[in-house]
Amino acid sequence: MTERQQLIAQKLQILSVKQTLEKLSGIEIMGIVNDNDNSILSEIYSAYEPIMCSYTTVPYSKISYKSSEEQVISWIAVSMELKENICYFFDCHGTWVKIRFLNLHDGIKSLWKHHDLGFILVNNNLTQIMEASFDSRDEDNYLIDIWNYEKQEHIEKSENSSLSNS
Repeated sequence: MTERQQLIAQKLQILSVKQTLEKLSGIEIMGIVNDNDNSILSEIYSAYEPIMCSYTTVPYSKISYKSSEEQVISWIAVSMELKENICYFFDCHGTWVKIRFLNLHDGIKSLWKHHDLGFILVNNNLTQIMEASFDSRDEDNYLIDIWNYEKQEHIEKSENSSLSNS
């Protein structure tokens, strides 16, 4: 791909992310994570992905597909211990976005429905990745996976980092 084609692809990716973010409710968008910090979050995801994709991985929590939307939203909030006014990093089509829940119920509902019933978050201190979804490990239940990221010693927050605590 030429440099021009790469730039166009990046702009289209950001446009797609912005269009998705405009549809979310109950969430404050703190900003799209810059390239350097996006790499750190993608590294965390890459460490998690082989574990997540294993059929032997036991989910942290599960709830029946037959549960009501309200039960699912409550289950996600409690299981993931999500809180209002705390920053999280949201994987939006492969681009990480810093968010904060303004209304926990509406925010979870919005994230849950944004892309085929599921979403991935990393906590603000970059020690935990959380995923609410459904997959072939259990075809009768929605699943939550929570994985602690332990390889932090190489992560450095620069002064210009968008990952700084808020």
